[in-house]
Amino acid sequence: MEQISVSVQVAADVDDATLARWQDAARAKCPFVYTVVNPITLTTTVERA
Repeated sequence: MEQISVSVQVAADVDDATLARWQDAARAKCPFVYTVVNPITLTTTVERA
């Protein structure tokens, strides 16, 4: 995989600076972003049902 793109539409009457702050805050707290940006050890387990 070379790239992941995420697009979000915001229906709020805010300026560009506010949108940028929201984007930064979301990137800082999103577990998906953290997992993609930082190396994470993956451990899998298979169990019989």
